[in-house]
Amino acid sequence: MLCENRHSQSASPRLIRNCGHRRTVTVRAAFILFIAGLVLTGCDGPNAKVGEKQDKADAAANGSAYSGTGPNERIGRAVDRADRAAQNARDASATAVRKQGDSIQQQANIGATRLDEQAKAMRSAADRRAAALEVNANKAAAH
Repeated sequence: MLCENRHSQSASPRLIRNCGHRRTVTVRAAFILFIAGLVLTGCDGPNAKVGEKQDKADAAANGSAYSGTGPNERIGRAVDRADRAAQNARDASATAVRKQGDSIQQQANIGATRLDEQAKAMRSAADRRAAALEVNANKAAAH
């Protein structure tokens, strides 16, 4: 079963149905990343947690009650947001590189198919020439 992009039969059925566009896989991955982002947004990151501990320690050292948020925690949250943004940028870059690799592979497959067709045509022409030469040789041997 080959689609217009000439996937082999060993390709997964999901990819054959999508003919190399990998729409289902991409949508599913985007949804998972979106949900993960929502979950992470609601949680304090490691820098915010460290900042909260520092604010609690500062409050205890000053003899005041910890109010729930302090400057170190806010700084930690900002650092966590920057870290997440940088990770998202790296993920996007990796996705772009993968897509570029897929494109290069697809072009190579097209080139290979073209070469296969040329090889078949050359073999066929060679077989016809060999058959014609054999007919001529048989005629010459008969005379």
